[in-house]
Amino acid sequence: MIIDVFKPQSSRSLADATGQLVDMLRQGNPNMKVSRSNVQTRVDGRPAQLTEITNDSPFGGTETDVVVSVFRTTSELQYFVGDAPTKAMPVQQQTFQNIMNSVRLK
Repeated sequence: MIIDVFKPQSSRSLADATGQLVDMLRQGNPNMKVSRSNVQTRVDGRPAQLTEITNDSPFGGTETDVVVSVFRTTSELQYFVGDAPTKAMPVQQQTFQNIMNSVRLK
């Protein structure tokens, strides 16, 4: 899992900031395709957004990245990326959910 902070450019909403984050991720890999977006969720009680991205795996086949984003401050987006082979995603989803349920933001 990758956990990092992204500073969006003058975003007005969580959806806008998340869109900027996904665009930034896609710049590094133009083969990424958003398969599900704008899914409302919560992280430590705060509104969050879930986006699923599919991509070619360096090990063959495809992988799915589950990106969960939440405002850390008014100008910083905290994001979490869980990654698994697409075939294994149904099994890994519960693991990712357990991790997200354990997150405590400061």
